[in-house]
Amino acid sequence: MTRSPAGTTRRDFLATLVAGVALPALPRLIPSHSAAESPLKNGTLAERLGYPADTRLLLLHADDLGLLHSVNAAAIHLFEAGILQSGSAMVPCPWFPEFAAYAKAKPALDIGVHLTFICERPHYRWGPLLGAARVPSLVDRDGYFPEFWEPERKVNLAELEAEVRAQVDR
Repeated sequence: MTRSPAGTTRRDFLATLVAGVALPALPRLIPSHSAAESPLKNGTLAERLGYPADTRLLLLHADDLGLLHSVNAAAIHLFEAGILQSGSAMVPCPWFPEFAAYAKAKPALDIGVHLTFICERPHYRWGPLLGAARVPSLVDRDGYFPEFWEPERKVNLAELEAEVRAQVDR
């Protein structure tokens, strides 16, 4: 587990984000489903994929797409080989346009958004799509996402929602 200089971990950050900030916004960001519309009403994932209910499946997912050219190249190779079933792209990252072009050309791929609000690499930085001036509570003094999340950081929920929407829309 990555520990920051301030002693917080990624798990601490995620717990803070989910418990304190993101959960109130989720009902507005995620479409609701009734129990009758639940994707699990039609059986287990294995059954929906054509296997017996008790079949164990290994589904490989590529995370952090768009982070680096090498990450994109590896994922593209594995998608083309039929090894990867899904992936998630970090929209604010520098190499996102490269992976987005590939994904756009392959609309059948199962690609989602890896919402991004930190940048744990001190010499390879990225920030919010909306820019530091529009979401100042999400950035550090240099205008980038912070390297780690300080528990005392106060986030403006409207800014967070706007950045989430921008990342999903892009």
